[in-house]
Amino acid sequence: MSIVAHDLGTSGCKASLHDDAGRLLASVTVTYPVRYGPGGEAEQDPEDWARAVAVATRQLLATAGRPADGVEGVVLSGHMQGAVLLDAALDPVRPAMIWADRRSTAQAGRVARTVDPAEVYRRTGHRLSESYTLTKALWVAEEEPDVLARADHLVQAKDFVVARLTGRVVTDPSDASGTNLYLLQERRWWSELAEATGLPARLLPDVVPSTTVVGTLPADAAAATGLRAGTPVVLGGGDGPTASVAAGSLSPDDDPYVCLGSSAWLALAADRPALDPARRTMTFCHVVPDRYVPIATMQSAGTALDWIAGAVGDDVAHLLDEAAGVRAADDGLFFLPHLLGERAPLWTPNARGAFVGLTPPARPGPPGARRGRGRGGWATTVATATGRPARTSSATSPSSGKSACETRSTKTSRIPPHVRPTAKADSSLMPYRSSVGVPEATTSSPVA
Repeated sequence: MSIVAHDLGTSGCKASLHDDAGRLLASVTVTYPVRYGPGGEAEQDPEDWARAVAVATRQLLATAGRPADGVEGVVLSGHMQGAVLLDAALDPVRPAMIWADRRSTAQAGRVARTVDPAEVYRRTGHRLSESYTLTKALWVAEEEPDVLARADHLVQAKDFVVARLTGRVVTDPSDASGTNLYLLQERRWWSELAEATGLPARLLPDVVPSTTVVGTLPADAAAATGLRAGTPVVLGGGDGPTASVAAGSLSPDDDPYVCLGSSAWLALAADRPALDPARRTMTFCHVVPDRYVPIATMQSAGTALDWIAGAVGDDVAHLLDEAAGVRAADDGLFFLPHLLGERAPLWTPNARGAFVGLTPPARPGPPGARRGRGRGGWATTVATATGRPARTSSATSPSSGKSACETRSTKTSRIPPHVRPTAKADSSLMPYRSSVGVPEATTSSPVA
């Protein structure tokens, strides 16, 4: 028996097939575009995600030579903090505003006059920012009111695909906790804040555990994916908390880790939210019940690498190999990777990328460097930055485009019983996989 896992990343759907012990059998990536535009626009077509899932599933089965009736279930993860608006037929009413979209700074400032930003951070684990779903949806409400009027659901990337596969609209605590609208410790929507800011609370979906079997594939979804009708679909979680499972970060006793994808983050597992008095970090709900993921995130990691690789006409793996042979900050040369503004610790959408310290001897790297996969380059970079040993996690899927580096040790672990699907206790459908400046309010009123 096998499990199909889909990670809806920023650059594409990274799909993998695993046996019932979690061992990787095959992996493929189906790419799709991001539309970047003026004013901080960053959008994707949700239909691209659905098409990529269908294509990737068929490719997985063909690559592995596995029959569809051997697939025990499908599980999803995806990028977080977006605004995916669907109508009653579960069709998108506009392109999705993804995590990198920075157009709702003005809306964030207006929300700060409705509720104290310190209260938002204390109750949601996240500072009030244009990086989150709340202000993105308010941007649509103000700029495209006719569009919002047609919407019945406000969800995240993986939730949209799950809805398409099952006909049911739900989300999980990990994705809900990345909206600026979910109360971390009460584990419920802050509907009072939504209504106070002008966002209809009716748009917010039911929140169910990440391990919930949401439904099974109907005939049309089965035909599109090549799977059998009736295959269970597990909800899954947001990509950050799900990556914590792959890195073995399940409890406070486990090591912290660094995950490097289009964005990057340093995270650990905790039994309660970890709040920073300066509000530089944030806390998500874990996909593990009653656990949390304190995290610090930078906006552009792999995105910056892709940009420089395209600028110099090279590939990322080769650049990483060359970087491994150069001393950090050699000759005082620095790169500021703020191509999409910055989250932790700066929290400003106005940060910009730059090279600082260029001199005539500056060159791309040592001549004759070997070409390779570049994973060793990632580990060397993380170790240099943290001053601690780091190795790439053996749980990393080769197709994922992410590299999970643990800063103390590399470990893999079996999925424990308490994160198994709630509707099917005898089999694990959770995958083993590798995969945001608001002014203070001068006046504010409390929101219950």
